[in-house]
Amino acid sequence: MICIFVILMALCHQSSCESDSCVVITNCHESPDREWRDGIFCHSVFSISGDLLMVNCSWLPYPSLSFGEYKQQLVWGNNPSYCMEIDATETSTTISKYDLQSDEINTIWVSLQFSNHECVKTNNFIIIPEVNCQAPLIQYAAQSAKLLKFGINGIGQLRYRETATDDWHMINVTDHSINIAVPETSKSYFVQQRCLNESCFHCRWTHEKLIPHKLTGAPDVTVTTKKLSPGKQSISIEWKYAMHAHVDVYNVVIQRLPDSCQSNINFKIKTTTRHVNLSIAFFNVSVTANNEAGNSFVASTLVRPISAPELPGKIFAIYEHDIIFLTWSPFFIDDFCVINWGTNYTHMKDDVLMDPIQNYSISGPFEKWKRYTITIHLHDSNMCMDSRNETAFGITYIYVEEGAPRTSPPNVTIKNVTKTSAVIEWDEIPEEDCLGFLLFYTIFYTDIVNNITQEINVNVSSKRIYQIKELASSHEYQVRISGVTIKGAGPPSAPLIFTTHYYAEGEFQIIIISTCVGLVIIAVTVVSVCAYILNRTKNWYFPKIPTPHLSHLSSINEEPATKSKSFQLLQTQEDMSCGSMDLEVIEKVLVLSTPKDLCVKEIESNMYSDYQNQWCPSAQAPLTQDETMSVLETVLQLAKEET
Repeated sequence: MICIFVILMALCHQSSCESDSCVVITNCHESPDREWRDGIFCHSVFSISGDLLMVNCSWLPYPSLSFGEYKQQLVWGNNPSYCMEIDATETSTTISKYDLQSDEINTIWVSLQFSNHECVKTNNFIIIPEVNCQAPLIQYAAQSAKLLKFGINGIGQLRYRETATDDWHMINVTDHSINIAVPETSKSYFVQQRCLNESCFHCRWTHEKLIPHKLTGAPDVTVTTKKLSPGKQSISIEWKYAMHAHVDVYNVVIQRLPDSCQSNINFKIKTTTRHVNLSIAFFNVSVTANNEAGNSFVASTLVRPISAPELPGKIFAIYEHDIIFLTWSPFFIDDFCVINWGTNYTHMKDDVLMDPIQNYSISGPFEKWKRYTITIHLHDSNMCMDSRNETAFGITYIYVEEGAPRTSPPNVTIKNVTKTSAVIEWDEIPEEDCLGFLLFYTIFYTDIVNNITQEINVNVSSKRIYQIKELASSHEYQVRISGVTIKGAGPPSAPLIFTTHYYAEGEFQIIIISTCVGLVIIAVTVVSVCAYILNRTKNWYFPKIPTPHLSHLSSINEEPATKSKSFQLLQTQEDMSCGSMDLEVIEKVLVLSTPKDLCVKEIESNMYSDYQNQWCPSAQAPLTQDETMSVLETVLQLAKEET
């Protein structure tokens, strides 16, 4: 019976296939649209164990056709009489493995029937279902330095191109890892892959994928804090990263130190800033850049509590017999708080108090000569859900069995030395070397010339800088500094020697300038006196003798006080007339004319022209040579008498 049933099923299956022949094969022709004609693709789907499950086929929609009924034809082997048609309104379909000849060639195409009975079809797609033609999977891709690095889970073909061009470079992949050299690191690249198998007649490239740049270095993180309400602070986190353009996301982690509640604050953001309100405590902030190629190095920074924080409460601590007794004020009513204590923020211990109390004791053992920091933080709820929900209540410090400092202040320097002062500056003694609370610093300065030492105590709350005044000028001094606790002074620093100036600041310059100005004044005075004496001597021994023919004296203007009259003294030979000179002159006048017509007159006050005939001959009678010489001698004699 079983054999008969199998034979009947086979005959039925064969007859159905023969009756359902693909008549459209003879009626359809290939589409003139090449893109649609080549737009069919089928691939096999396998289970995890490698068994064939199905074949998925997809094709492009026909151009300018919003809706249509597609027919998919499937032919086994080379006999078109064995075929199957599948109606589809979508552009994809799934063929069960039971409708396939898994170990033979299967030919698949898609046809489209129009209303005018015209039929178009795609190219034939040939597939052997049992052969895996899926493209290899790129498990890792990154651009590092001048290399493109890939990790692939199988053999296949790979091609890449620059983002700014369409030129592809193809490589056959035969290994699970491959490195490709590229010329420049600043450029970006796309990559595609497909299968590589002789039995695969069609292999489609996968979608383009941008190759991510491998992130190097670490972000540069800056954290600033600002006071908010008592016990709260605002933290602003900013960072810069050289490869910011290639970052997909930044991972920001804020960790409370100590992490009593084990509740870190995590952010994943694309920007480079973040603001958050936290309690006043130690926090560690870390920033990491991330993309598909991996993570950058981690950048971390420590956020310290704000100096002199405004807290709602005060904590008082007393150490006795290896126990620290704590009390606080005011009494808080919160039913949940965390007490932290320790010598270092990275090694803090904590206790969680669930009930409201007014005092607490911390049992040892404690380290001697160590400073312990004790803080209390209140929470809004009865659980440590988030560090943003807590508020710092108070902070205090305590030493267990104080001692004197075991080191001196480091980096002592002397600056701004003047005639009577000098500035001393130093650094704080390290906390681990204080062995107690510093009360003050003592400055010892010794006048080496007089062998006198003096001391100055400087409050530790002030800046570690002090100006020593009232020093002697041009003296040599020695300076040392030591720290002092309740147990005494620590060792002094190494002696530093300096010498005060002989002059005050600017005093020497004033002396130099005054001396130079005095010398200039003296030089100018000496030159002026010498010039005056030389001029007087020259005038005494070498008097000036007037040259008659070079004189340009032309007229004398009469002044009202002297009753002088203005008259012309120089005339040409033709206009010269001595007969008209009836003038009243108060001063002696020397008149020079040309040698030929020279006429010299000396007229006294209230004198008339009685001498006119004696000295001035007629204008028509020129002077003889002897007369001319006589006149010149008279002129010289008069000039000498005038001098």
